[in-house]
Amino acid sequence: MSYGTAPGIQFDSADAVKILGRAEFMTTCTDVCLGPVAKTRQYAYVQENRLETNSPFGMFGPCTCADVCTVDVIGVTYFDRPPTRVGMCCWVIPATCCGPPVIYSYAPSCCGVVSLVPCCGVTIKAAPCNCYNLKTCICLGQPCYDSFGLPILTSLSEPGALAFIQAYSNAVNAYKGKPHGVWAGEFAKFHNVTKVAPQGAPPSAEGPAAPTKGEMVRNAPKLRRFCDEVVFVIPEAKHASTD
Repeated sequence: MSYGTAPGIQFDSADAVKILGRAEFMTTCTDVCLGPVAKTRQYAYVQENRLETNSPFGMFGPCTCADVCTVDVIGVTYFDRPPTRVGMCCWVIPATCCGPPVIYSYAPSCCGVVSLVPCCGVTIKAAPCNCYNLKTCICLGQPCYDSFGLPILTSLSEPGALAFIQAYSNAVNAYKGKPHGVWAGEFAKFHNVTKVAPQGAPPSAEGPAAPTKGEMVRNAPKLRRFCDEVVFVIPEAKHASTD
């Protein structure tokens, strides 16, 4: 076998890498620790077969004033590996007994009342299973998977988090139809646990005319309420292959 020939890491074209989604970060309370120079090198890209991120830091914190003093921390995870794909039980059996993995955006709050988004931004989290969408009180409260979900991206803006989750979901759905030998049921589900309005909501009065009520109902995503929060469920796009 030759190096770099695994089916799951191949690109559609060897001459170009497609960037399907870019994270939109916002200014948060922790930026003072990151430093302005390191912030200019921070990014997260969704590509056709992987997620690539850079979480740099300045060696002198907020006092770092030169790009050469910034350290890049680059991470790449392919879609045929966790968190996009379910983990393995005993390295052999896909661990889907508690449902598929889930990747979701989460808007932090204090006591479920005061939003912390202006200070901390929106977080993209990943959990190894969705517990079949059970809530902490069976059918009420937060989703169970949020109790053990871990952050993979932080400090996103609210519209940026929605757009990033949508781009991530679309890329994974397209990836399912490729010949990589992974069962479609092993891939993550995508959710938005946030209070921001979805795309298609009425624009401001200064922008184009707002859509009619009928258009908003037809275009709105399906909703499920978790106490004072709203979950927007990302529908999976149809692809050519069969599960």
